[in-house]
Amino acid sequence: MAEKSNGFWAGFWLGTLVGGITSALVLSRLGTGEDSDRPLGDAKANETNPELSGEDLARRNLEQKIAQLNAAIDAVSKEINQASEGVPRSPVS
Repeated sequence: MAEKSNGFWAGFWLGTLVGGITSALVLSRLGTGEDSDRPLGDAKANETNPELSGEDLARRNLEQKIAQLNAAIDAVSKEINQASEGVPRSPVS
């Protein structure tokens, strides 16, 4: 019975090691590709000010996303106001 327990733990630690290495490799490849989902300005912010920490970059990216959302909300509000006033909308391209 003790041999089965040792085999279980050996497999557990081996699986943990292999899984960790695999996930690290996959994440490094995803982060370096040109088609990655990196927020706009992230690479530029890192190039212009390499002293920024990850938290500062995350805060800056979050602020950019909030500004984009606010602009989208304003545009939709403007369309709704125009529609409710009877002003014909311009076609969406």
